[in-house]
Amino acid sequence: MMLKLRNWFKREWDKLHDREEYRTVYGYRDRGRDYCRTDGSEHYQGGIEPLDFLISQDWAEHYCKGNIIKYLARHERTGNIGDLRKAADYIHILAGLCLDDEEGEEEDE
Repeated sequence: MMLKLRNWFKREWDKLHDREEYRTVYGYRDRGRDYCRTDGSEHYQGGIEPLDFLISQDWAEHYCKGNIIKYLARHERTGNIGDLRKAADYIHILAGLCLDDEEGEEEDE
């Protein structure tokens, strides 16, 4: 049974390699990463960025998590890929906040 499964998998894998459109997890990751690169929204450029206020009050982590959930749930409902970009932007901000917290904890030790 395992030999048959292995042979089937090898045949299917070889078919994928024969296609011009061959993609791997790395290809999809790079494509998604390129699509989700953002520099924030333009409508706050030159003004006060509300998230900066939330960061100053230590409220940003929860705000980011809430928006990640909101945009993922909305994408599930609408299928709008732009919602994934927005969720990814908040994930990047949250990761930056967490990295900053970790570095601060290391300095305190």
